[in-house]
Amino acid sequence: MLEDRFPQFDLESAVILTVLHCLFDPESDRAAEKWRRDCRIEGRDALELHHLDRAMAWLGRELGESGQQGGTPFST
Repeated sequence: MLEDRFPQFDLESAVILTVLHCLFDPESDRAAEKWRRDCRIEGRDALELHHLDRAMAWLGRELGESGQQGGTPFST
């Protein structure tokens, strides 16, 4: 589904890398780009800093009403 939006890089690997980095070593995205060298995440070698930035921007994007259908309300 996302290959059409992100054909230039492996979004899944970028998301996994950035989320793990936030959990284990919560520094800047620039630090995540350096941190990845010590991780065994498939596809990490092809990722660049701007890929990590785009992945995090995509994760933080607010969904419209149509994207919320069937979602669990986490706040009131």
